[in-house]
Amino acid sequence: MHRREPDLLVRGAVLPAHPPPSQGVPTPRAGHPDPDHPPRGVPEVCRADPVLQPAAVRGSLRRRLQGPTPGGPPDPSPAVEPLGLDRAARPPRPGGGGDRDPHRDPEAVQLLGEYLPRGPREGGQVIATHDPSWDGGTLAYDELADRYDRVPMENRINRLMRRASLARLLAAFPPGSRILEIGCGTGEEALALADRGVDVVALDVSEEMLRIARSKAVDRRLSDRVQFRWGHARDLRSMEGSLGTEFDGGYASFSLAYEPDLRPVGDGLHAVLREDARFLASVPSRFCLVEFVLAVGSGHPAFSGRRLSAWHNHKVGSHRVPIRTYTPRTFAEAMGSHFSLSGVEALPAIVPPPYMNRVYERFGGLAEALERADAGLRTRFPFRSLGDHFLAEFRHVP
Repeated sequence: MHRREPDLLVRGAVLPAHPPPSQGVPTPRAGHPDPDHPPRGVPEVCRADPVLQPAAVRGSLRRRLQGPTPGGPPDPSPAVEPLGLDRAARPPRPGGGGDRDPHRDPEAVQLLGEYLPRGPREGGQVIATHDPSWDGGTLAYDELADRYDRVPMENRINRLMRRASLARLLAAFPPGSRILEIGCGTGEEALALADRGVDVVALDVSEEMLRIARSKAVDRRLSDRVQFRWGHARDLRSMEGSLGTEFDGGYASFSLAYEPDLRPVGDGLHAVLREDARFLASVPSRFCLVEFVLAVGSGHPAFSGRRLSAWHNHKVGSHRVPIRTYTPRTFAEAMGSHFSLSGVEALPAIVPPPYMNRVYERFGGLAEALERADAGLRTRFPFRSLGDHFLAEFRHVP
């Protein structure tokens, strides 16, 4: 018995290999196009018979079928990439939405017609990082620094979260306060506080982010009120002498999730904050209600379960960096006995996570209604701990 070679995906027009209907092969139904005969205008990808059309077959298989050509030129490189990755991107859809990326993340799932997490690969490859001890966040944010400030402008949900976070910071720290920021990025929140008369010492581990932050401080004439320094959150205790007098408060916006262990962070903050000082931090939530509902509704309930693992990968530019998720209780426990949880606010509560922004913006009126409702639900039980992130407020106790 001869073993049948597998069908191969090739580019270009080839002879159809359909048996007649009498052999019991179903014909395409209305609304279900035949994958072997794509509509006109779409690059044709169909199946080839390796015997009838040997020229369309990859060289390695052709040599196995026919043997090498004596004295002939080497076989050309294959006409297609494996897994059909040679397909061109689809043309823009009516009403916007842009081109679909033909090189999607192989781990992505489809929710509401979109592949999530969305976004094309940069540099041709997504770098997966599963080792929390590797400081991949530094490299990722160094590469992202020059376009980091465009994210809130281009992402409506991210912009909503940043506004809510900044409003809490401005309300918590009055003018004249001396505040410590952990993970300042390009310095937007530190500069906003400095503009209100708050003195800020801001730390980050990305030199590129710090370079941009310092440039902004000079441009806005705020260099006398904000100091940008390189430093890890876990090294605060060793930096105690160089940071000066005790701080009246501190905050970490969306940065502590990258820390493998929060105990050194809590110990360091205990050393540099005055008694009864406020500390605010926003971290990813262990449970996200909207993500779970949409995942179940789209037939992918396991997608929302990724938050339950000790670590899961978060896409930062062309990298995947491991992050931790928390509940308010586990976050308070991780911060240690010197911090008492005094308040929790969801960021956001019933608005979808930022990676669903492209879908979300299609529902203009509904999106505005959700945002109005979200503002009233962020601090209410149980919504305050069921958002994409939550903002926790602590009091420093002796």
